[in-house]
Amino acid sequence: MPTDDTWPADDLDDALITDLDGRLYRQLANVVTELPHQAHDESQPDLFGQAFKQLFDGTFQALLDGDTDLARYLFSPLFKVAREAAVRLGTDLAHETPRNQLIYGTEPLVDLMEISGYALFMQELEHAGIWPEVTALWDALLTDGRARPVALSLIDILDQRSRVFALAQGAMERMRRHIELNELLKKRGVQGRRHFYSPTPEPEVPPDQSPVVTVFVPDAFGMPLGDLEDLFVVEYLARHPDVGEIELPNKAERLLDSIERERGRQSGAHDTSDDEGAPA
Repeated sequence: MPTDDTWPADDLDDALITDLDGRLYRQLANVVTELPHQAHDESQPDLFGQAFKQLFDGTFQALLDGDTDLARYLFSPLFKVAREAAVRLGTDLAHETPRNQLIYGTEPLVDLMEISGYALFMQELEHAGIWPEVTALWDALLTDGRARPVALSLIDILDQRSRVFALAQGAMERMRRHIELNELLKKRGVQGRRHFYSPTPEPEVPPDQSPVVTVFVPDAFGMPLGDLEDLFVVEYLARHPDVGEIELPNKAERLLDSIERERGRQSGAHDTSDDEGAPA
């Protein structure tokens, strides 16, 4: 069988592969907003849907890898096409049951909240990242009186989805990403609190570690305390000055309580140390 000498060799260096991946994701980001996103014709390949999925995966990996430049380059077009994907799915699923519309039609918006939560989390972990750019995009969206209606709509989506059990592909993908985050925290030796009873002593959490990071470290059973889309809700949407008071879904409320408890614990520890070091 003849071979194609232009095809990459099997033993490419990992650094070169990473560089090629980044270049491909940048090219995708350059064209994805130009792809047609009207109702999908099932007789044709879903180029828009596939591009959105690839762009999302590339942004997630860039965030976890600490590739801030690439994550920043990808996030802005992702922010745009996620909302376009949600509109298109609303048309594609118009004849489906309300349950299926909820499970599948809201996936792009949940994805957008989740990836925004990852941007926030990695900013808290690394003390650097793209969170300022992410908030700038959301702030621009939540203007002209749209802040509260949009926030209520997004929160309602999460609340309704929490009441429906479905092992859909989107949920499985989010679980996989959460496992990758847990592996990253484990590899770095990040310490959290005990979430359940354990005979082992309470871990020593560094005083300068973000309460958000501390709360998200899995417990002894490997269970996370919250989801990244909930983190986005409690740390951004619920705190937006134009949103006002809102009722959070139970899962988000529990996450908020845990973060605030950790903030109080750290603040108390700092106050105690200051008192002990003060002159008599």
